Formats: sequence, C-alpha cells, structure tokens
Amino acid sequence: MMVAICRMQAFDLPRVLEIQAAGYAPEFCETKSLFAARLTAAPETAWIAKRGLQICGYLMAYRSRLGNATSWNAPFQPVRDGACLYLHDLAICPTAAGQGIGPALIRHAWSWAGEQGLTLGTDRRPEFPPVLGTAGLSR
Repeated sequence: MMVAICRMQAFDLPRVLEIQAAGYAPEFCETKSLFAARLTAAPETAWIAKRGLQICGYLMAYRSRLGNATSWNAPFQPVRDGACLYLHDLAICPTAAGQGIGPALIRHAWSWAGEQGLTLGTDRRPEFPPVLGTAGLSR
C-alpha cells in the first residue's frame, strides 16, 4: 500500500502522540499542548504519513535561520523570512518501521524546502539520538 504524505491537522494529534510515545523514551516525549502550539505556529511544515486511513508517522519542522534551532520541549518560533527548514521531530509507528516511511517524510520536506528556496537543518545535539535509516537518503 502506498504512503500518502499530507499536512497534519489538530484532530491528528492523539494518534501523533501515540506514535511519539511508542518511538521515544518517556523523558523525550513532549505534551499535547506543545504539539498543538507548534502546529499552530508552523502548520505548513507539519506532516503525517498515512497508509490507507491509518497515520503511521509524522514530521514536524519549521522555517528558521541556520543555527537558530528551537530548544527541545519549547514552542516553535518560526522565522518567516528564514532561509532554512529545521527538521525537529520525526517518528514512525513501530509496526510500520523499515517500510521507507521516515525517508518518504524527509524527501517530502526536502521537496517543500526546495520549492520555497530553503536549505535543511537539523538539531544534532549529542543528547538526542541520530536519525536512523537516513544514511542512503538522497533528493
């Protein structure tokens, strides 16, 4: 079954939070109110992946300036004229792992960023785990 990537909506948040809880250690899980605030701040760069009617992954990003990354567990503060799209949070449902959904979400973000004339950025602080399965990813 094909994966459809679409913009996240507020009614998607309960499932998104389930996926977050399944993919992250409890100390890295963020609250529904924070997710809602981020979705309100940057709705054009919050995406879900669906197989049929089931949400199986998500990616939350925001427009900024290179080096101006939002801290973990803080609201997004997008920079509307920023030249960078920061990829902040990506998670895939464990039952959908290994099916190319994470790379599909990242390719979608790359495509959107390219259409906007943006570069990509990630927050690679040592306390956060690396993005797995992206070593062979290309545009």
